[in-house]
Amino acid sequence: MKRLSLVSILCLLLALIGLSSCNDSSLRKDILGEWEGDPATMVALEKMTDGEAKFHSFNFTFSDETKGVLNFEYTIRPKVDGEAMSLRLAFSAPITYKILGGRLSFKFDQAATRAELLEYLINGKECFEILREEAEGEDEQSLQDTYQKMKREMEESVKEGMLEGFGEAGGEAFGNDLKVKDGIMTMTDDDQVLLSFHRKKS
Repeated sequence: MKRLSLVSILCLLLALIGLSSCNDSSLRKDILGEWEGDPATMVALEKMTDGEAKFHSFNFTFSDETKGVLNFEYTIRPKVDGEAMSLRLAFSAPITYKILGGRLSFKFDQAATRAELLEYLINGKECFEILREEAEGEDEQSLQDTYQKMKREMEESVKEGMLEGFGEAGGEAFGNDLKVKDGIMTMTDDDQVLLSFHRKKS
């Protein structure tokens, strides 16, 4: 009886592994395409940052069964030396991903990752306008060059900070309990927070 029980258990385990593998194969096909984060996902992401970042978008594109792109936009409003800053940033990161046991994991292509500063306000006023007021008499091209240099430095700093934080987290991000059904993709983070996405209509 013990031998039969052991055989039965082994058969059950093999069947479960087969089902998991089959489900993963199906997910790798179902996940292909463009996915946009739902409003509830934006709220969940904001809570994950303790309200420090307001997310405007968080989108995945899975181009084949191993590669894709993660794009997101967010606004942060830090205070620096008593000045109220507002920075809206776009982040684009090519990813290499895999699905195993219904779990999505991915890594950034760090060399190809880009950050873009879309808006930079100081006390509600455009940074470039403040620069123009403070540099009275300078020609427009010189002001533009100064602003673009500052913008590039800030973008690089944001990118490095994001990648550094990602590296400290182990260099790999995860989505558990991945499901795709009726044009909706869902997953949970390690704290069981649900993230939902809808398939982008062409």
